[in-house]
Amino acid sequence: MTEEPVGPQQATTLLAEVESTGNRLHFHWGLGNEIFCCSSLNKDVQSTISVGMESDQVSTSTCIRWGHLGAIHRRIAYDTCSKYMEYASMKQLGRKKGGTRHSLTDTGASQGALVFAQSVSDILGANTLYSTDESDETLQILEEKALWELICSFVFDSLVGEQPSGAIPDISSWYKANATALQGGVDQTPISTELIEFMQHVDVPELEDRYWATFLRLVSLGWISDALDFLGLHTAWLQWDSSNFEQGLSVEGSNTPPEIIVLENISSILRRFPTLRDRGAAGPSMTRQFDALGEMMSFRQAWLKKCLDLKNDSEMWNRCDQTAPETSKACLECLEIVLGEENAMKRSVMSWCELLIAKLAHKYPDLDNLSELKHMLQTCLVQMHSINELQDSVASVISSSCEMNHQGIIRACSFSVSDWFLGHITAILEAHPSGPGPLKHELLHAGGDQSEFYRLDYASSLSPSPLTWELAAKYFGFCKSHGKHAFEQLLDKLPLTTDGKLAHRAVILAETYNIEHLKYSVYKRQGALCWQNGLYGLGAQWFSRADDIYSMDVSLGGIVFDAGDDHRLMKSTSENQLHSTEQCIRSLIVPADLEYASNFALITTKICANKKTKGSFELAISTIRRVDRRLGIQCAQYLMTSVFALEPGYLDREDLILFMEYINASEGQNASLSRRKLLELVALLDIRSMS
Repeated sequence: MTEEPVGPQQATTLLAEVESTGNRLHFHWGLGNEIFCCSSLNKDVQSTISVGMESDQVSTSTCIRWGHLGAIHRRIAYDTCSKYMEYASMKQLGRKKGGTRHSLTDTGASQGALVFAQSVSDILGANTLYSTDESDETLQILEEKALWELICSFVFDSLVGEQPSGAIPDISSWYKANATALQGGVDQTPISTELIEFMQHVDVPELEDRYWATFLRLVSLGWISDALDFLGLHTAWLQWDSSNFEQGLSVEGSNTPPEIIVLENISSILRRFPTLRDRGAAGPSMTRQFDALGEMMSFRQAWLKKCLDLKNDSEMWNRCDQTAPETSKACLECLEIVLGEENAMKRSVMSWCELLIAKLAHKYPDLDNLSELKHMLQTCLVQMHSINELQDSVASVISSSCEMNHQGIIRACSFSVSDWFLGHITAILEAHPSGPGPLKHELLHAGGDQSEFYRLDYASSLSPSPLTWELAAKYFGFCKSHGKHAFEQLLDKLPLTTDGKLAHRAVILAETYNIEHLKYSVYKRQGALCWQNGLYGLGAQWFSRADDIYSMDVSLGGIVFDAGDDHRLMKSTSENQLHSTEQCIRSLIVPADLEYASNFALITTKICANKKTKGSFELAISTIRRVDRRLGIQCAQYLMTSVFALEPGYLDREDLILFMEYINASEGQNASLSRRKLLELVALLDIRSMS
């Protein structure tokens, strides 16, 4: 929530008044998630205030906003907006062509949803990849990325029918990609920067409890490549002469250190860890990869037998226990983990989430039923607790996703995500083969469906910021029930500025959505703002674009003023001001009838009299012809000073007669001299016509 002073251009109207002791509070809704409030003291209280008291103690105003977007969230908003517009437009086009609303059997529809989901995931990752801090905003985005990818994995993994493991998402890879968020910070991940630095400064890593605890944790999570790297830090490798190592790793008659034999056997077992290609977090080229689940399970049976035989080699373990007991104990526990012993897995992991991943990797790698996954999740939750609130949300998301309970998923996310997340995740849930379900049911209290409700809520958080209000307008375009009204409210309440930049952008949006009355409303508001700030020419231009001739003329009235019956023009008649006014007049859009544009006629006549060219005199007479007699007489007075610049051929006989008729209504020496000049020009034209 932020509080900002209300600018002078943000004039508010009274919405509610709440009386309290000695003062009154005024509230007014602004743009979206924004409220203006003003506190002012009553007159009887103000009279008791000392003269030396600051003025803000008498009256204060604030702007209250919620759902405010930080710098990173604004970048994400800009990046995802275009992706969402592209996807939503594709869906609308498909419906117009007669496609079903949520048919994921259609390749184009499913591919579009998948591309959108992956694009958003890439955007979230890119905006946190180079973040060096652990601010609340950064951690929130990491959490939203984790939840986004988890939900997408349940929606799209079940969509792709050729997945070798059926409908079970690749939770192990997801956990590794989002470990920072799930553990609550960079220093809490299984392989943190702090842990790596610690190990680099330790002479004998295997004597540290953290070394073996991390190794066993990595094995449990299925991060086999990382586990092998950690195992390589063991100092026994540096002390061992490989030329003395006997082929076959036989213990009898070998001079090889016992811990080396154990380490080589464990490394060999882990390098043969069976995995499915492109799934899991074991790491490429470090394990035995298979394309089919049946082939993997067949190899796994033989591999597990070797693991069991190695575990039962008591002589090897006894020898190693005498020289390196910590190595013997940890490696033996590593075998228990890969053999699927729950107690060993439970001792090595930190939370229910890691326990679930360990079970899927080492005990139930062929699990292909979401109901069984949900049951396993509930068992893990009983056995171990969560380490933060995000893991609680993750547990609820997985449980609801196993049944594709849209409401349960949204409910689980709503306590820890931003409006941005809820405004977009519904598009992913609608893409599931089961359809949008209740997301498309009308909410009686809101008048629209739930998906639109979240989009409107997100757009409301974008509206107050001058950096993101245009994004809000675009999202309103995809809200069927309330989008148009919200769009109109947004443009009607924009805090326009005198430079007109905001008005131009608003007009472009109104033209994009073909809302003509809204475009003219912006023209009038901008014209009124310029007029109020003394920019009469600019105000007239904006009013003319709105075809509001009366308001245009009122704005031009700031350039002229009345002095009794003698209507004087322009407070200053310098050449620069006349030129500037002329440019303004030329840009105006004026109808043929000048009945309500007297100021325009007066200014135009004055400018023409100043220029004294053939074209200017023709324009002046044309203007006089389009006004009533009284105004025509006033306009003719400004031409009297320039009548001596008239040359034969500038005006025809009818124009000269009209000009002279209006001058006849005036008195004074200038009028007499002007009449004489006009009579000479008429006589000259008559002589030429007779000849």
